[in-house]
Amino acid sequence: MDAYIEKADDNTIVNKIPANVPEKQARVFLEYQVPSMPGLSVSGSAGYSGLRWVDGKNTAYIPAVRLYNAGIRYRPIINSHRFTINLNIANLFNTTYWAAYKPSGTVGLCLGAPRLISLSAKYEL
Repeated sequence: MDAYIEKADDNTIVNKIPANVPEKQARVFLEYQVPSMPGLSVSGSAGYSGLRWVDGKNTAYIPAVRLYNAGIRYRPIINSHRFTINLNIANLFNTTYWAAYKPSGTVGLCLGAPRLISLSAKYEL
């Protein structure tokens, strides 16, 4: 991204990066179906968010963060019906990070979510 403020009532923030906008950002998601086991898929994702300024004058910032996720899905057919089991792990390495800054004065910095493990199952009739 190449975001910057072009016009503002306050000239001290002109040509500065807007608050809470990362200077760089990237996401990738990969999924692989295991050929030797029909119905089994593994997935992973990685995300990067560069530093984000917390004020219009660019005097303080939230550091950059890298987050990784992983998952596995198994979809066998049981009694002629599709059964799906998903296991996902968000924030795989339990990274501590600041998710956002709310300059409204009511909240301030918001801590990012810790590792989250979720399991779901679905049986299609």
